[in-house]
Amino acid sequence: MPLYDYKCLACGNEFEALVLRQLDPPSCPACKSQKLEQLLSMFRVDSDHTRAATLKEGQARNAKVRRDYNMAQQAYEKEHRH
Repeated sequence: MPLYDYKCLACGNEFEALVLRQLDPPSCPACKSQKLEQLLSMFRVDSDHTRAATLKEGQARNAKVRRDYNMAQQAYEKEHRH
């Protein structure tokens, strides 16, 4: 699926759009203008190493959220026990 980066020449908003050949050209999500400049997009690298690193990062972030949730749950239960 081709994703392209655009800059709206009317309002300056930068955004990413999925563009299919058979559809109309994209419009700015902020102002609906079709006066766009296509920006140079960076390529995406996807490998087992990058996937594993991204997964590890996500798991670390989620571990903190889970830890904070569990602490809040314990504090709530301690306050509301009869």
